[in-house]
Amino acid sequence: MSYGFKVGGRFEIYVNKSNANEIRIGWLTEDQNDFLRRINGIQDSICNRSYISGINTTFTWNSTTLQETRSFSQQINESGIYYLYYLSCITNQYYFDINVFATNPDSLLDSRWDVYFQIVHYFVIALFLVVVFWIGNWFMHFSAQIGLHYFFTSSFIFIFLKRLFKYYYLQQQKTNDSVTVLTILFIIFSICADVSLYTALLLAAKGWCIIRDSIKLCDIFLCLIYSAVFITITYVTEYFHISSDLQLFLMLIQFVSLALYIKELIMSIEDASFHILAHLLSISNSGVDPESTPIYRKHMMYQHFQWTVITYCCLILISLMVSMFVEPGFSTSEIMSIIIDIVLLVLIIIIFRIREKDANGYMMFGEGNQEFTLTDLEGISVDGNEIRRGDTKWNEGMDLPGSPSVVASPSVATIESPDGTEVVTIKQGSYSSNGSV
Repeated sequence: MSYGFKVGGRFEIYVNKSNANEIRIGWLTEDQNDFLRRINGIQDSICNRSYISGINTTFTWNSTTLQETRSFSQQINESGIYYLYYLSCITNQYYFDINVFATNPDSLLDSRWDVYFQIVHYFVIALFLVVVFWIGNWFMHFSAQIGLHYFFTSSFIFIFLKRLFKYYYLQQQKTNDSVTVLTILFIIFSICADVSLYTALLLAAKGWCIIRDSIKLCDIFLCLIYSAVFITITYVTEYFHISSDLQLFLMLIQFVSLALYIKELIMSIEDASFHILAHLLSISNSGVDPESTPIYRKHMMYQHFQWTVITYCCLILISLMVSMFVEPGFSTSEIMSIIIDIVLLVLIIIIFRIREKDANGYMMFGEGNQEFTLTDLEGISVDGNEIRRGDTKWNEGMDLPGSPSVVASPSVATIESPDGTEVVTIKQGSYSSNGSV
């Protein structure tokens, strides 16, 4: 455990239970902690008396178990990050039941939160402006009612409320660290923000309102379930005290839900990309230049969407590394988290905002009667010659081929024989004739 003390800060330590008859407790400054870890280690240095911290005490008792609570409290005279140690030099097999209370003169919070309170206002204002821009763009094109936008809009609003309530929640923690209505509201808005965002990203990956007019309710339900299970467990384990066995069980469920979410996200983006590629190929075969059509804009949307997902994952990874190796869970981590939210929302605005009709990636062209297999699309890229055969520039009002079907294997086949040519429908386990040509 570590804590950022200011001058005048205090700590109180209570030892309630122990199976050892000696316990040594103390605080090390950051330099002392780093120094001892580089040499013999904290336990060896303390037990061999080669190093004694300035803030320490030793409790001893004659019985094999602690009979009464022992306490140790002191005021801090020098500000800094202090690291708590408690150990026994009598035996290596020991357990302690310890309660630690640390406070600063002006707050119950660690001093490492000070930077957050100094600059968070600017980031909350920036986040608010991003949300206003998104909602403003939506109202400017209010006649275009797009289902996916309902999810994205709820994400924008809930993310702003999450950050706003996080600020007030931490302000409350300065004077009161108990669970209040504000705590519950903050957790609820946080869960709603992350679930709505992750669900919207998965629905976008599936191509809802971009390459598909509708989506099955079960697909929406699964998107919500994958997101809700992972996110809810994250906040439950972070803000509520639960047993280690239950925590291990919840982490297993969390891992499974995250794995299913990532699998669904990757497969959905790949499937949508194949459908767009097939549509571009169909347009090129009809003699129209695909790059001049709204379908090409859908392709660009998905290219940018893939890079957005990659960027978001990289930023999350960097944030986790900062939390693990630089500063665990204080100002730096929290500010980085807000910056990641702002960057992601700006990228979503760039990709998914509603534009004028002829530049809109949400235009639908219906289903076509063409069919491509995955084998047909192998080796074909958007920049390849197969997509660049069309010369006619598309203008608004021109007819375009409908969206073709993309299947793993053909649903119909033409069979040539001495008796003539026959088209058959391919079904799993059986073949039925459609008639002779």
